Amino acid sequence: MARKIIKIIIWVIINCICLLGMFVCGFLYRMDKKVLLKDNGYIYFALQHESNPFADEMQQIEDFKNELEGTGLFQYYEIYGQPLYASGICLPEYESDQKMEDGMYSLAAVQIGASVLADFNVVLQEGRSFDAADYVLGQDKRIPVIIGADWSGTLKIGDSFEAEYLYDIYQFDVVSILAPESMIYMTNRTYLLDQDIIMPSFEVTDKNLITDGIKIHYANKVSGIVKVQEEDQRNAQRYLLSCIENTPSGTYSWYATTYDCILKGMLHLGLKEIFVFCFVIIAVGNGFIIVKRIVHK
Repeated sequence: MARKIIKIIIWVIINCICLLGMFVCGFLYRMDKKVLLKDNGYIYFALQHESNPFADEMQQIEDFKNELEGTGLFQYYEIYGQPLYASGICLPEYESDQKMEDGMYSLAAVQIGASVLADFNVVLQEGRSFDAADYVLGQDKRIPVIIGADWSGTLKIGDSFEAEYLYDIYQFDVVSILAPESMIYMTNRTYLLDQDIIMPSFEVTDKNLITDGIKIHYANKVSGIVKVQEEDQRNAQRYLLSCIENTPSGTYSWYATTYDCILKGMLHLGLKEIFVFCFVIIAVGNGFIIVKRIVHK
């Protein structure tokens, strides 16, 4: 009798766990649908290079980036937030509290790839967009930048200023100003650009001196965003995870805008599969118990 009671208790617990699993899957499925609606049917994966950037070969990182950019399964964007540090520059009011102990000011900056402005509908108020030449670092270490609208009272097109980016000093030339309230919007990573300085995620050539800062910069170039259409999600995620697992360029972490993708990466099962699995356990288990009772009667 005691054994029978224990079996009943265990089965009730299993049923409760499965029902809870089905409820949670249903709730997360609805959350995913809301996110997809906000992101116009796209799923975004955010990558982060986690290894020591000084230990990895830059060519391996470049090869990994080419893998991400070369597939037709998704779009890869270089988008990364890395501040600049400057002194002796006329600052907007909101920057006054960003002074560091050494007298330098931390300036919010975003490094972007070539297609980011157009694909995320970032509009210029005046000036020009980045061109292909802007994405290659010259020996003079001058970098064109686009400034957010809040900077327009402080800097104008044609102005230059010196600042530190990843431990190296560069000259930054203002080439345009963004329209007010510009942003790069994704549900898992949104950049509000009014107070930011936008710079090209540049490449280097054999003529450039490779510093520690350049190596970190290259690690940031593969810490960007993958955009996937919902219908391509399964194959795209499989390809992305294969690239991450097989690259010699270091280790990477990632997260996605949908719980379904996150679970598939962790358990190799999505929300629908887990829901069906729980349902089958309940249906088959309880069906077996009912049949067994009928037979015994």
